[in-house]
This record gives sequence, C-alpha cells and structure tokens, in this order.
Amino acid sequence: MLARNSTLEANQQDDHLAALAHQIRDQHQQIRRTLGLTLGQMLDLGDLLITAQGLIQSNWKRWLRSECFLSVSTAQLYQQLSRNRHAIEAELSRVPDLTLRAARRLISKPKAATTVGRTATRASAIDIATVRLAETISRLLWQALGHLALEEEPKAIASLQGVLSKLRRKRLEFHDIAIVVQRQASARPRARRRST
Repeated sequence: MLARNSTLEANQQDDHLAALAHQIRDQHQQIRRTLGLTLGQMLDLGDLLITAQGLIQSNWKRWLRSECFLSVSTAQLYQQLSRNRHAIEAELSRVPDLTLRAARRLISKPKAATTVGRTATRASAIDIATVRLAETISRLLWQALGHLALEEEPKAIASLQGVLSKLRRKRLEFHDIAIVVQRQASARPRARRRST
C-alpha cells in the first residue's frame, strides 16, 4: 500500500513537472516572439522556473535543456528577476516602460557584497546558505499567499510544494520554519507634523 502511494505521488509529480515544462516552453516562446520583452512575463516565467527547480530531484540543468529548451543562463536571469519581483514591480509602478537592462541594474548587488561569499569561512558559508534558504522559502510562501489572494490555487499549491521540496533537501520539516511578522519600512519617509 505504501509503495503504491509513493508510486502515485511520483507519477503526480512527473505529471506536474511535465505541465511546468510545457508552460515554461510556451512562455519562453511568447517572450522571444514579442519585440518589447515584457518584464511581467519574465517575472511569471521566473516563478515557474523556481517552482520547477524546487521539484526536480535529478539534474536541473539537463532537465532545463531537454524539457524546456532553455539555457541555464537564461533561466537564471528569469529566476533572478522573479526573486526580486517586489523591487521590480515597485519600479514599474513608477516607471511603466522600465527596460530589462534597467531592471537588472536595479536588482544587481554591489561588488563588495559578492566578495563576502568568496572569502567566507566554513561557518560563514553555512550561515550564508541558511540565509539563502530562508530567503527562498520566504519568497515561495509570499508567492503562495499572492496566488491564493488572486484565487490561483494551482500556482499556490506549486509554490508550497517548492517550499516542501527545499526543506526536504536540507532534511528539514515544515515545522522547522519560524515566521516573523513585521511591518516593512516604506520607500518614502513620512512627513512629520510640525508642532505649533
């Protein structure tokens, strides 16, 4: 009975991955056909790629090339854009004709931050990996909540499956997540009232 359930789950995951690969190929072709590459499509495609990568248990790069017909660097670009969706969408609301180059410049990290990773000790590397895992899980949970708010249940489920997959890779469980609720600082400083 247990073996049959795991086989059924594996078949469902394979079907889900096949559907994701089909969506990724279709969206990539749409992006390539349009002359003005829309950032919105790239963000959505990045979401699909992040979800798919969370579900892949074999060679991600091989799956990406064989099933989605994408290069790794193109997929990484879409994923990077998606991971920075909030910053890009905030800028898009300010500058509706934001270019891909401007979006990449907006989310690029200063060179000093990248050298930290190269010179990190083993303990620091573990901390960096933990921070990256936390950021990924936070982003996937945020996406799931956004999809639920838009009543896009299949996308929400896919994001949550991505969370579980990331946790399983690190031999963690869902109960190992601690959620902190805090108000984010606004981009504009609030005007102070003058006392009379």
